Amino acid sequence: MGLQRQLEVEAKYSVDATAAAPDISSVPGITRVTAPEVVRLSATYFDTEDLRLSRAKIALRRRTGGHDEGWHIKASTPQGRRETHAPLSEDVPPELLQEVRAIVRNSPLIAVARVDNERHLSFASDSENRVLLELCDDHVHSVSYLEKGTEQRWREWEIEATACAQQLGQADSLLEAADSVVRAQGATDPQSGSKLQSALGDSAFYVPSPPQPAVVDSSSPAFPVLASLQRDSAALIQWDPRVRRDEPDAVHQMRVITRQLRSNLHTFREFFTPHSTEKLEAKLKELAAVLGNARDCEVVQARFRFISDDLAASLLDESTRDFLHHGLDADYAKAHHRINLALNDQRYFDLLNDIDSFLAYPPLVAQTKSTNSSFPALVESLDEAYAAMQRRYSKAAPCYKDLEKSLPEYEETFHDLRKSVKKFRYAADAIGSSTPLATKKLVRACKKLQTDLGEFQDTATSRVMIHKAARHAELRGVSSFGLGIVYSYEYQRAVVHLRAAKKSYKEVSQAYKDLQKKAKKKKK
Repeated sequence: MGLQRQLEVEAKYSVDATAAAPDISSVPGITRVTAPEVVRLSATYFDTEDLRLSRAKIALRRRTGGHDEGWHIKASTPQGRRETHAPLSEDVPPELLQEVRAIVRNSPLIAVARVDNERHLSFASDSENRVLLELCDDHVHSVSYLEKGTEQRWREWEIEATACAQQLGQADSLLEAADSVVRAQGATDPQSGSKLQSALGDSAFYVPSPPQPAVVDSSSPAFPVLASLQRDSAALIQWDPRVRRDEPDAVHQMRVITRQLRSNLHTFREFFTPHSTEKLEAKLKELAAVLGNARDCEVVQARFRFISDDLAASLLDESTRDFLHHGLDADYAKAHHRINLALNDQRYFDLLNDIDSFLAYPPLVAQTKSTNSSFPALVESLDEAYAAMQRRYSKAAPCYKDLEKSLPEYEETFHDLRKSVKKFRYAADAIGSSTPLATKKLVRACKKLQTDLGEFQDTATSRVMIHKAARHAELRGVSSFGLGIVYSYEYQRAVVHLRAAKKSYKEVSQAYKDLQKKAKKKKK
């Protein structure tokens, strides 16, 4: 039995130990509430020595009793608490641990608290006998295993909207109606966000702390740079479990974040002491390369599906379609397996630790720490990124004289141009997100140019894979005629995208000229 996932949409309340049992039968839409069933639950919570999971608002527990006993991970989201469940076993299941591996890394997990709960459980249904709410009257006893931990007792109520209520779109309205009902019966706001938080209490303040991002004056030129690096670091951690689960677009997004981190470290390297970013850049490049292999397969799979739908069956027969589909699926499976190996490798954990340390103790040069000349320093970095992009475009421009014939000769040049556009865009985005300089128009123009060049690069990747598939087809006695048609199709699309890129480049140039005028006014 694999992992099971669900979204918990609930409301929690503190209540006096002597209060009467809650009654939600008067909630509009509820016609029946079952008599309470007593369920005894015992949960042991696990975390690292420095409570990395708890700090990330994540709980990992092993619970016995109840219909869903087993291992659970609960993580807070804007929509509610997302729960992942694995069957009961002695040790934490490896597949469940993958959900939080980027946070705990290779740190040992220890028991940090135990929570015993006598739960009085009732179910509330509507006129069609659909269970819409679960009402829990919890009588809790806990003990913290941390230094200076204590035993505690308390009582709380939980009202949870069921999956049925969520599907019907009634979750929020039911919880809102129930809120006024139970508050009239003595319920108050919860004293803490979770049972684990209540169980740990003040003992959580006596554990060692993992590296925390440095606090930099908002007027320092380093502020927007570090803020951008911090956002991307958090995003990298968030995408990690989704990549491991092979969710749609997850590999692509994690690769984008990895490249953005590396790009901003390089673009703003003058803000840091000499050579201090080089090791991080190299490690991020290695991670991006591993992600890139799977991403290339995804790109070609998507392009081939589009081309298959666009080409007539007489040009691309079923056997050719199947041959290419199966080959791409196999290539992707191998590439994703290599990703999972990399994400469980010590080098990856070292990278995450190095990023944390860099952000906690940024090796800023003296003038970057100053708040006197932050704006000019940022604009200067952006100017340098723009100049680098201009140089790349100058090398690619001759291709437009005879685009169809000179295309193969300039493929790498256009790829380099795209990389410089991304660096320029990331720098503009980092500066605009944390300073008064309005860079949104420039970022949009860069994104359009990056997309055009990206589509071109995708056709280049596709043509390489199709050429490889054609050779394999010949060895297996499969006709490669259809693959030649696909190759030609991609070649023509490449020309179209490069023509679009030429127009987009002019828009980027104009957007930057407009931004420079605004920047000069702000300097005065």
